[in-house]
Amino acid sequence: AGVPAGPAAIRGRVVHERESAGVSGIPVVLYALPPDGVPGLRGMLTDETGAFRFESIANDPATVYLLGARYGEIPFGVRFSFEAGELERQIDLTVADATSDTNGVEVGEVQIEVEEGCANLSVRESHRLDNPGAQTIYIPEAERNGREPILRVTLPADASGLQWNIGDPLEEDGNALAFWGPLRPGQRKLEFSYQIPERAPAFEMRRSFPSGARRLVLVERPDGPTLTRSGTDDAELRPGDSIALHVELPAPADSVDRISALETRIWLELDGAALTVKQQHTLAIEGDTPLLSASGAPLLCIPLPDGADDLSFSSETLAMGLSRDVSGALALRGPLPAGETEISLRF
Repeated sequence: AGVPAGPAAIRGRVVHERESAGVSGIPVVLYALPPDGVPGLRGMLTDETGAFRFESIANDPATVYLLGARYGEIPFGVRFSFEAGELERQIDLTVADATSDTNGVEVGEVQIEVEEGCANLSVRESHRLDNPGAQTIYIPEAERNGREPILRVTLPADASGLQWNIGDPLEEDGNALAFWGPLRPGQRKLEFSYQIPERAPAFEMRRSFPSGARRLVLVERPDGPTLTRSGTDDAELRPGDSIALHVELPAPADSVDRISALETRIWLELDGAALTVKQQHTLAIEGDTPLLSASGAPLLCIPLPDGADDLSFSSETLAMGLSRDVSGALALRGPLPAGETEISLRF
């Protein structure tokens, strides 16, 4: 779909950081994410002066735009929204040449967090890369054979459901992840998550670090799983090091006992080949205060049938922290108001 139509315009130039002249013939893409969640896309090439212009687009401040250009296999972009009443935005994109020399790059800090889900344990990791040089680092595909990437991460053997930010170009190879760039000067965090099966209340998870790390931080939430590492807590991880992480899951929170399911209603509508299901769940929350998951673990999970899609919720339901768990179920994390409350959904 195209970007939302409206009275505004975006104009600018693509300019090389070492030259004053614009870069001609560069693909420029405008990506729009409006409040209704239906994305739009429009593209064009820069003219002989490096200029581009997108006209007749919406200037709703709630619409988020991403303007991007690709130069030498490397994407450059900026994220923005219009101000209220703004009709034209000037944006100049600066592009630069890259190097494939990774000397000096280090993994500065790795953060690991474990969170309970509806059916599995969710592991979130953040790897900070430090590029002290003045150039963007990128290893083109033609040069990757026989070379180590900028970052390599080996996941547990039973990891599944790997997810990462669409802006982080990670390459998956079995139970390993590779990052080949681009890595711009300064620091960049690569974040991803995966699932491991539910285990005993206390277990060990082995983690290896092919690229090493200057510092490992084990993140813990109040009332959530606790993590400790083998060896010295602040010891630097050399490339290839492997350690054991001891994970201890908390006992079930007393707050879960405050939830009672009073009634569930289901309506079915058959329209052609599609079956629409509406559900309404009435819950009772004991006590005088709202109920909230401090650890991030679901307070309640609502299973969904295989193939359920086009999920929609009422605004009141969304405000109660309802989201899709990676297992496919709906996870409810609160806050849930004291007394009776209704959860409405449709798929």
